[in-house]
Amino acid sequence: MDDGDFREDLYFRLNEFSIQLSPLRERPKDIPSYAEHFLKLANERLNKNIKGFDEEYLSHLMSYPWHGNLRELKNTVQRSALMSKGDHVPASVLPQEIKKPQLIQSNKMVELETFSDLKTVTEHAERRAIQNTLERTQHNKSKTAELLGIDRKTIYNKMKQLGIN
Repeated sequence: MDDGDFREDLYFRLNEFSIQLSPLRERPKDIPSYAEHFLKLANERLNKNIKGFDEEYLSHLMSYPWHGNLRELKNTVQRSALMSKGDHVPASVLPQEIKKPQLIQSNKMVELETFSDLKTVTEHAERRAIQNTLERTQHNKSKTAELLGIDRKTIYNKMKQLGIN
């Protein structure tokens, strides 16, 4: 508003009252209810009939910090439903970063701070994204390319360029 980019009257109309919600990571007991809701939506969208989740799957969901809050949880449940073959979602379909979040989070900032130029940071981020997605897809390059939003030829070129086997 001070810079004139946002109308003051509109701000006050939108800010009539505010609702404070704590992040999902501070409400782990709510996660199973949200996951069930998102599973119901995924079943409808994907034409599936998955009944629920394995205990280990729910345990991982409840211990993950959910930086993306509900949107990240929804995407995870939908992806899990897509990958599931039985009537319950197993923990095996979860991505590594949810099964073992401490491994991904523990040194992310330190690694990025050690690079001196943007090109190196970009290459490192691409390498990590490709490697993590390859792990999630059990090294299926076509599926990896699809999940990353690139074509199959590009994934092969990037892997060669970044030294990923």
